[in-house]
Amino acid sequence: MNGTTTVPTNVLNALKGKDGDLVLDMGGGITWTINGKDIESVSGSIDLDVKLGTSGIPIDVVNNVTGEHYSTTIHLNHSGKFGFKAVMTVPLRKQDAGLYSNLYYYNPSKKALEFVSSAKIDANGNAELDFNHASDYAIIIDDHPLGGRDVTAKTNGNKVKLTWDAAPGAESYTVYIKKNGKYKKFKTTSKAALSVSGLKNGKTYEFLIRYSVDGKLSEIADSYNISVTAKYKPIVSLTANEGSITIKWSKVENAEKYKVFKYVNGKLKLVTETTKRTIRITGTKADKKYSYAVKAYVDSKWTTVSISDIATVTAK
Repeated sequence: MNGTTTVPTNVLNALKGKDGDLVLDMGGGITWTINGKDIESVSGSIDLDVKLGTSGIPIDVVNNVTGEHYSTTIHLNHSGKFGFKAVMTVPLRKQDAGLYSNLYYYNPSKKALEFVSSAKIDANGNAELDFNHASDYAIIIDDHPLGGRDVTAKTNGNKVKLTWDAAPGAESYTVYIKKNGKYKKFKTTSKAALSVSGLKNGKTYEFLIRYSVDGKLSEIADSYNISVTAKYKPIVSLTANEGSITIKWSKVENAEKYKVFKYVNGKLKLVTETTKRTIRITGTKADKKYSYAVKAYVDSKWTTVSISDIATVTAK
């Protein structure tokens, strides 16, 4: 840019809305590319000066997320939002061609790095990274895209919906369920969400989600993990005391009340209805077996009872 690093307001206004690129050579192999259709607003001239390897990020903060190969920092002279997306072509190491550059924004209030995006490093050692805000950034080089690995689970009866952060560059996700101590493949999807049905009440399920980039599955250590316990019906526990039995059951989300039943000769007989989660039965006979089950009232209906929901204890 012939020694200047500032893009004038009139240049940005003239480009705004047009399907054309403004390419700015900042020297040292660094260029900016701005497409007119990506300009949302122009509040003034923008200083796009870039200092590679220099920033105000504490070194220990960078080290907290350092990848397997290399890291560097970037300082942008402008402060705050650009009002448009700008793509920076940044020269990294040629030996890292084929690896991923992971861009992190330094949040000074939290004193932490926040993931922004990932880009694959080309054969010349360059990476194209998107910016819409100027501050201090770190670039972490690794074998794979980094970023968020959060996964959430929302249960509904015997179903659970898993939702996770999209991995940059991921073509698909493969979900595994642990069975007998080993993860077994369940399903592959192109979306960052999947519903699983048929969960057994009271059972804990361990899920592993691996993403695929360029046909290669992520390592297990870099994938998503979550455990889900199905609790859509009360789980009953019985404790025998001398002359009595204490019945307790697990909380069911959004349950308004519960019904306790005694199971006799293959039939359920109502004992009581309560909003509590424990009751005490008195007058029991020693060495006699007693069986009980509990229903929960959720969404205007009572949960069902199957044989596996019935608990049995021998009285004292």
